Amino acid sequence: MKIELILITDKKSRNRVFGLRPLTLPYLAALTPPDVEVKITSTNYEDIDLETDADLIGISVATFKALESYALAREFRKRGKTVVLGGPHPTIMPKEALNYADSVVRGEAEIVWPRLIEDFKKNQLKTLYENESPPPLMNLPHPRWDLWPEKNRFNIDMFQVTRGCPYLCDFCYHSAYPSSFRWRPVEDVVREIGSMESSTIYFADDNLTGNNRYAKTLFSELSGLKKKWISNLSIEVATNNELLSLLYKSGCRLVTIGLESIDQDNLNSINKKRIPMNQYKEYVKKFHDHGIMVSGFFMFGFDHDDHSVFERTLDFIERIKLDSIRSYVLSPIPKTTIYERLKKENRLLPFVWDGNNQNGLPRYDVGDGNYVTFIPKKITVEQLQEGFYWFQKESFSLSSILRRSSHSALYSNFLISLGVNITFRQNLKKLKSRQGDRNFSMRTNTRN
Repeated sequence: MKIELILITDKKSRNRVFGLRPLTLPYLAALTPPDVEVKITSTNYEDIDLETDADLIGISVATFKALESYALAREFRKRGKTVVLGGPHPTIMPKEALNYADSVVRGEAEIVWPRLIEDFKKNQLKTLYENESPPPLMNLPHPRWDLWPEKNRFNIDMFQVTRGCPYLCDFCYHSAYPSSFRWRPVEDVVREIGSMESSTIYFADDNLTGNNRYAKTLFSELSGLKKKWISNLSIEVATNNELLSLLYKSGCRLVTIGLESIDQDNLNSINKKRIPMNQYKEYVKKFHDHGIMVSGFFMFGFDHDDHSVFERTLDFIERIKLDSIRSYVLSPIPKTTIYERLKKENRLLPFVWDGNNQNGLPRYDVGDGNYVTFIPKKITVEQLQEGFYWFQKESFSLSSILRRSSHSALYSNFLISLGVNITFRQNLKKLKSRQGDRNFSMRTNTRN
């Protein structure tokens, strides 16, 4: 029996020297029984062969790639292949996904994936597989990185320690499909990371420090491995000096934090009341004082955003010296709290998932974070879209990067920060190539 596991990504990133190796497919391959042959295909590295000799096709689907994934599934089924869809989007939209697949995996795969394969062998495949309860996180298999399709570029391996999130922000997948916050045994984590060849690791956890006691134990044990690592954390970590010290000693050099907005009213409205926006600058400085760089994530389009939010946010990120930033248009992912609210208020713009576009409706990359898919409150759709483009261009100008990164006392940190920002500039190039040479008209003053 042969299985091909497919991940659809952005082909434009094929030429990048730096890349992340996503965890999902190598991990699924590790869960596959040893008598089954597995191939991993990522469009980041190669084209998909529709004439593959695989018996079973598994596609991991993110919301912003739902259209492409569904179209691919349709083509495989035309050729008589059995298709299974899983990942974030089928998890929250299983009935929709079943229109394009023979079976859907909802949620975590540890228990259900081997069962699905056995059912397929017996010609007894079910339409839906879902765990009755969250699977335990002990003795997990090591991902099959040996099957990853590209090995020549500088790749950072992903690793996951915890699952779920202790918080339920209104825009997040977790508000659509809540999962209890759990963590792997520290000894399992240390053993696996110690066996990895990569010197740098990206922890794919939604919030690695969701439990401070566990995090302290983990970081103490990681310090002996001499690895450098990056992870998503909550900004509240900055209030704990002991945890900050352990972070650096354990190898942490960059944290990514969802700051979301510079308006406290926006934070309060999306279930982030615990975050004190007026202390962002102080908290970022604490990370810097401990030798750790900070990448801040922001979104535009919240109900309290007006036309001035883009320039105010740019001034803010330069003032607090964020080493790098990522920005998005607020995306109402289906079934999330914010999606249901906007739907009730009749503020969602029309879109189609299946790509047929029979009624002339626009096709939106919902979940991509680059395009407006709803009606904002204080600005127009056009102002939000153009303002986002302007912010992307200005925040990744070389002058802005230097203003944010020049604070670094360590030359090595400055070079890392510069490299991260230049990598993120690729997103701006992607936007320009997809939108055409648009005029970024939001500038209201002259920046050097």
